[in-house]
Parts: sequence; structure tokens; C-alpha cells
Amino acid sequence: MKTLNKKYGGNAPICDPHIKEKIVSKMPESREKEYQTRKKNGTFNTSKPEKELLEYIKLYFPNVEYQYKNKKEYPFRCDFYIPELNLYIEYNGSWTHGGHPFDENN
Repeated sequence: MKTLNKKYGGNAPICDPHIKEKIVSKMPESREKEYQTRKKNGTFNTSKPEKELLEYIKLYFPNVEYQYKNKKEYPFRCDFYIPELNLYIEYNGSWTHGGHPFDENN
């Protein structure tokens, strides 16, 4: 509550539309900062199979980028990006991804 008071001048900033707008506008900036910190520290939530796949891909494509993000070309953080092929790879190796692969119509 002290932080909310200090930052936004009230206890319930979401109730005030002007303050809500400030918070929502800072969200992308805050997400980008989180992404950069996790990339720097190597602290993304990953599975053992995902890490094994990364090592396998590195055998053939040492320039592979892990947890890659490029808003202009691909609006999501993808698991692997191979620059020389301009190839984005999403690995559906965790139960948190759901029970089926990506479906562009769903």
C-alpha cells in the first residue's frame, strides 16, 4: 500500500481511470525490462527437454538464439531462432502449453 501511495497517490490506482491509464501504459515497458533481465541472467522458465533441444540445435546451428524476441517480425518470445534460416521454433514440450500444437484458426 505504501508503494501504491508513493507511486500513484492512492491505495487503489485501478479505480482511478487516470492512474489506471498510467499503469497500463507502463506495462509493455515493464515487460520488456523483465524480458531483458531474464535474458541477461538466463532465468526464463524452461523445461529439461527444452534445454536439451537447445544443445542439440547448437550442434548444427551454433548461432541459435534462445528465448528470442523481435517485435517487427514475430510478435512473441519464441523458444529458438536460427538467424541463418530466419526460422522461429516454438517447442511445445510443457503441459503449460496445452494439449495441442498451435492452431492459427483457434
